[in-house]
Amino acid sequence: MYIRPLRKALLICGVCLALTACKSAEEKAQAHFETAQELIAANDPDRAIVALRNVFELAPNHEEARRAMAQLMVDTGNIPGAYNQYLRLVEQIPDDVEGRTVMAELAFEARNWEEFTRHGTRAVELAPDAPRSKAIELALQYRAAVLEEDGPAAEALFTRTEELATQMPENGLLEQILFDSYLRAADTEKALAQLDAMIARKPGTRRYYNQRLLLLRQTGDRAEMEAHLRNVIERFPEDDDAKGTLVQYLMATGDDEGAEAFLRDISNPVDADPVFFISLVQFLKDQRGIEAAQAELDAAIDVNPEPNRLRILRAALDFEDGKQDKAIADLQAILDTVEDAAEPSDVNNEIRVALARMLVSTGNDVGAQRLVDEVLEADSGNVSALKMSAARLIAADDTDGAIANLRRVLNTRADDVQALSLMANAYTRAGSSDLARDFLAQAADVSGNAPEPSLRYAQMLLASESYDSAEEVLLSALRRTPTDENILTLLGDIYLTTEDFGRAEMAVTELRKVGSRTSEATANRLQVQLLARQEGTDEALTYLEEMAQGAEAGLEEKINLLRARLSSGQRDEALSMAEELVAESPESSELRFLLATTRAATGDLETARAEMRALLDEDPSRVSVWQQLIRIAQVQGDAEAADALLDEALTAVPDAPALLWAKAAEHEVAGDIDAAIAIYDTLYARDTGSVIFANNLASLLVTYKDDTDSLDRAWEIARRLRDTDVPAFQDTYGWLAFRRGDTETALPYLESAATGLPDDPIVQYHLAEAYAALGQSQDAITAYQYTLEVAGSDDARPQIARARDALAKLQEAAPDPENQ
Repeated sequence: MYIRPLRKALLICGVCLALTACKSAEEKAQAHFETAQELIAANDPDRAIVALRNVFELAPNHEEARRAMAQLMVDTGNIPGAYNQYLRLVEQIPDDVEGRTVMAELAFEARNWEEFTRHGTRAVELAPDAPRSKAIELALQYRAAVLEEDGPAAEALFTRTEELATQMPENGLLEQILFDSYLRAADTEKALAQLDAMIARKPGTRRYYNQRLLLLRQTGDRAEMEAHLRNVIERFPEDDDAKGTLVQYLMATGDDEGAEAFLRDISNPVDADPVFFISLVQFLKDQRGIEAAQAELDAAIDVNPEPNRLRILRAALDFEDGKQDKAIADLQAILDTVEDAAEPSDVNNEIRVALARMLVSTGNDVGAQRLVDEVLEADSGNVSALKMSAARLIAADDTDGAIANLRRVLNTRADDVQALSLMANAYTRAGSSDLARDFLAQAADVSGNAPEPSLRYAQMLLASESYDSAEEVLLSALRRTPTDENILTLLGDIYLTTEDFGRAEMAVTELRKVGSRTSEATANRLQVQLLARQEGTDEALTYLEEMAQGAEAGLEEKINLLRARLSSGQRDEALSMAEELVAESPESSELRFLLATTRAATGDLETARAEMRALLDEDPSRVSVWQQLIRIAQVQGDAEAADALLDEALTAVPDAPALLWAKAAEHEVAGDIDAAIAIYDTLYARDTGSVIFANNLASLLVTYKDDTDSLDRAWEIARRLRDTDVPAFQDTYGWLAFRRGDTETALPYLESAATGLPDDPIVQYHLAEAYAALGQSQDAITAYQYTLEVAGSDDARPQIARARDALAKLQEAAPDPENQ
């Protein structure tokens, strides 16, 4: 192509200009980088960061600038920012040893084990002989040994760590291994010394101070603990958690005056956000009663320039004091006032959330949801409203919606214990028990081993028989609250289950030290179980008799002895004791019912029935008495009388869950499946958290309904049963999976259910159907035959008829063994 000279000259000029521009961009980037280096040398990190960002605008892949930025982030304590910069670096240069090493160290510090393993493994591969790589390799191996509970391996790695630490005394990974090893060896003195060295090197690491407090609790040095807490408050003056911890510590040690004095010192009723004054009010309520708290609030409301937050608390106290209508009306009046005055929306939203909580408590879910929606419309990121909405969605089995809301909360408040607990609830409801367990572990951790989240986490661990892990969680919580009855009780039960009788005795001793009536009763229960396990039933009974005859014995000890006599077969002695108790307190309905049930246990059913009728004549709402009467009729084989009693009971107490449950079972046996489903629909709507109601409703839907909507609803309800080991629940989940076409998943559940419920023909039928669907004909024939054997010839249920037909077809199609 011919190009005219002028045009050609212009093109050449344009190319030159373009090249000049590229070169200029590189030169400008380099100039910004040099400026950044000068600012770093002058200890001006903020301006240096600005200069480095200018470099990346011109040259995004400037390696030296990226390293400098990452190191600046580390030096200024911006660890997430540093991690992000190093991540950009290793994406650009995958085999960069320094980048991989620092990322592994940062991930280890942040307890991000997946990233630590990924980057740490690569760092070791790239530079196996580098000292820092050796530390990373040791940390990887030590973590694996701890997870696998390989004690000898962990001990050997500890020895190597000590040797390497002499060469790198300030390596964070080695410090942590040494500290953890001392903890596992219960060497508190060395662990404290190691932790003090770590604090001296990194005084801004808040986690170290929490760990030091836990160790000091083990030593029992209260003076040192208090001094440590006050030091933390001085070092981290903006850390409200530290102040709250000191208050809790002072209260736990019985220094209520010190706790109140400290709260008054740090609180100010005229603050716009008087968080510690509110803590003082809560303290006064717990220690002196609601009236004292109300008086303190009333005085503060008069002087606070923006008193509506305090008025919210005042209404909450009224609500707690039983004045629910007044509290709701007061909050609504405040809300009307602030809306008219166009006060800042955060206060409006706090009022709406507080009012919504009250409405939920009084059963007005619709009104509560309207308020929550208003809050989220005004502020889509409102944490309290998002959590309330998530709780409602979980109850409605909309786990995806709940999880989405809770993720928004945790994106802004990663340490929100309530949000973490709700997330665990959502994943439990969705059938993801591993994720639920992870979130409960986080909740326990970020709460500083507070009792409630720790108990929930421990109970979930116990459900999978992880006794050692549950014990460790509870012991950590006990160090924070040494007199918590629930923690001591669960520990005692664990030690009984694992037959660690020495520690069970210690739990009994600690419960007695608490000194409350409930702790004493729990200690007695554990002591009786201990004696029964170690020395037999007779010794346990002797102990109960001694307690019941003691100078301080109350009614509870006597009732415990009576029940123990019944369960051990001493019926005459139990009856005599029950008669004596009623003679002493003839007006006690509880004791009269106990006497009636004792008579029933000894075979005197007519007298028992008459005494129970007398109790119902006085108060027909006594559900437990109705249940016992129905049970007597069933024991006598009078099904017609039992059914009539159930109908009579439901007339007297139409909303009693236990009676409705029994009625649903009656409908199912009679073949009125729709009526049974309607009852379980009602029960489930009242309590969607009930696993039993969820299982029974889902089981009826999947067993007797064929439409897609019913199966989808059953799946939505029963997903929580995914990891169950209860045979009835396994059958429901397995049959649901089968009906949804996932027979491979269904089979192990159905096999386990059939083993656990050998006398249930429907469960056996479900297993036979799964074998047939998978083409395991001989297994299916055996299962169908067993189904029919268990069902008997009179079982007219459609599943049994289908089992007969399926068996006949399989036998007809089966080859003759003689011709094989």
